[in-house]
Parts: sequence; structure tokens; C-alpha cells
Amino acid sequence: MKAEVIDNTLILYLEGRIDTANSPQVEKEVMEVVAENPGKELVVDAGELNFISSSGLRILMKLIKETGKKFTVRNVSTEVYEIFEVTGFTEMLDIRKAVRQLSVEGCEIIGRGSFGIVYRIDPETIVKVYREGVSLEQLQEEKRYATAAFVHGIPTAIAYDTVQVGSCYGNVYELLNAVTVGKAVTADPSRAEELGRKMGRLFLQVHETEMEPGVLPKISDKFRARIDYLEQNHLSHEDAELMRRVVDAIPETNTLVHGDFHEGNVMVQDGELLLIDLDSVCVGNPIYDFMSNYGLRKICANGNHKIARLSLNLEPELIPVLDKYERQEFLGSEDPAVLEEYVNTMELFFPFRHLLLIALEQSNRNLTPEAVEKIKAADLPVLRKNYQLMIDRAGQW
Repeated sequence: MKAEVIDNTLILYLEGRIDTANSPQVEKEVMEVVAENPGKELVVDAGELNFISSSGLRILMKLIKETGKKFTVRNVSTEVYEIFEVTGFTEMLDIRKAVRQLSVEGCEIIGRGSFGIVYRIDPETIVKVYREGVSLEQLQEEKRYATAAFVHGIPTAIAYDTVQVGSCYGNVYELLNAVTVGKAVTADPSRAEELGRKMGRLFLQVHETEMEPGVLPKISDKFRARIDYLEQNHLSHEDAELMRRVVDAIPETNTLVHGDFHEGNVMVQDGELLLIDLDSVCVGNPIYDFMSNYGLRKICANGNHKIARLSLNLEPELIPVLDKYERQEFLGSEDPAVLEEYVNTMELFFPFRHLLLIALEQSNRNLTPEAVEKIKAADLPVLRKNYQLMIDRAGQW
């Protein structure tokens, strides 16, 4: 049996078969190595393990007692995973299946965002490949979030597999002949009203969905963390405090917010809409979603046609057409005064939301040092001038 220590973690590599014939020897080797490395975190790698019998499982049980806590068994084959599942070991240990390799060479790109790219593998399958550095744990977290939204009635595509694409990880979804809403409208602009209204109703449904406390993170906490980052790297303490006061003024709710709701993150399949991008889903006040949705559109309207095409999958001239129908639906009104009030409120909050984008500079290639300085120069004076208006307006949501 091979073992190694990496960053205070002891990794045990199990291989072949572990059954009554060899389990005493395996147990002896395992326990000797563990005894030689007291206090280290334990990980069992099962990448070369083909079979484990009840006598082999007793070794793992002994390890649980020896370490006094749940440890990880990784790279588990489907066949061995079934043994762990049937015997209840998936409840006692952190069992992680092996990740299969997948190539996206030559595949159509059907969506692109700050955190990854969505490819079509075949007519029935798409894969969302996350940027390098996103961990398997983060992918599993998105799957948990998507499942939580799904069981509360949100039409969400659930990933059925996790794969590795080069040095990156991805989630695989089964979506027969589905395309993003942006691509559907770009291909057939006559569908703008139909799909725009469906987008608006889905947006409204998300914000009317109440979640149990603790199931999802709070978006206000994420915003506060971004402000902390900005204070450490870009803003004065005084400016960061202005931004914190805005967040503090927004009433807390326990309803869903998507975090990045737009036409490139929603698929249309047989006329029905499905959310596919839930890595940023949280609970909180809908105003956070409105700020994000409006802000992205304003950036596109200000001449960034590349983002319109890559992120929204829309030709720029179609954005205001969809905006009209979406807003009528999620605001529940066609009254021009209501729509104008919404736009005026979002304009007020735009500098606040735009500044927060800087906190994504390590993952967003569009945020060059020059772009960051440009955002600060344009938005900080407006934030300082209007922060009290934002606080007053925030309290009304």
C-alpha cells in the first residue's frame, strides 16, 4: 500500500481487491502508517480500488474510530461506490466518485460568463465548464443549491454528472435540443414578447419562493465580503463604509435571488424555461437581482456589444425589446410611470453595483487594471453624492 503526506494531509492509496484473504495485511499496513502520522488529516484515495468486502469495510470503520471524525474517500469507481452506498458508508464517510475526463474540442459554445463556458456536447447534453481554480467542492455546492431550488418548484436543470475538462471541472446536464433564451430570440426575433414575458414570470417566481433558514447563503453576506475586498485593495475605509451602509439599509428576506439572472443563463426547451446557472443563488431581497440584471444591460447598452453577444447571447438591439416585456411581467404593470420609477431606482443603485464588480477582478478577464480605474473614477463620485438617497430608497423594498 502506498501512502504520502501533502500539506499536513495523510493520503492512503488503496488498490486492487480488499477481501478476507488480504484484509489483515492491509489493516496492519494502514494502521502502522496512521500511527506514524498522528494529528494529520486523513484522505483515502480509491482510484485503483476494484472491490472491497465487509472485511475491508471494517478497516475503514476502525479508521473512523482511530481518527474520531469523518474523513474523505475519493476517486471511487461506480462499482465500489455502490458497495459503500448499500452498506451505509456514504452516510459515515465523505465518499466522492471518480471524475471522468471529457473533451470539448470542436463543441459549440452556447453560453459564456464570468465563471465558465457552456458547451453543447451532443443534441441531448450540455456541460458547464468552470474557470480554472474552481474546486470540485464548489461544483457540488452548486448542485446542492440547484436541488434546493428545484424542490421548491423552480424549473431548474439538475446536473447528473461532474467531469474534468483539462485542468477544469464541469457539470453535465441533459437538455434535449435546448438553447439559451438569448440564442432563441436572436435566431427568431418574433419570439421576443413570448420569451420576454416568460423570463419576467420566472424572475417573479424566483423572488416569491421562500426558503427555509440556513439552506442557502445570504446574498447580503456575499456583498459585505466583496466590500471588505474592495476596502483591502481599492477603496478608502470611508468609501467602503458608505457601501456597507447601503447594504445595511436593504431589508433582509429569506426568498430566492438568482444572483445572475439573464438570457444567457436560462435555457428554453420545448417552450419551457430552465435555469442552468445557480452557482450564485442565495436568499435575500429581490433588489439585489434587479441591480445585477439592470447593471449588465446598461453595460451592454453603453456600447459593450461583445458582452451582449457572449453573456446574454443577444444582439444589442434586442435587449430593450426583451426588457420591455420582462419588466412588465415581474413588476406586474404596463403603466409607464411604474416602469420609469423602476429604471430611475436602478440608475440610482448602478454605481454601487458597478463598483462591486471590481471584487471579481481575479476571475473576470474584462476587469483589467485600466477598466478598474475607469469604474472607480466614474462611480465613486456618484456614490458619495447619492449614498443617502440609496439608503432611503433601499428601506422601501
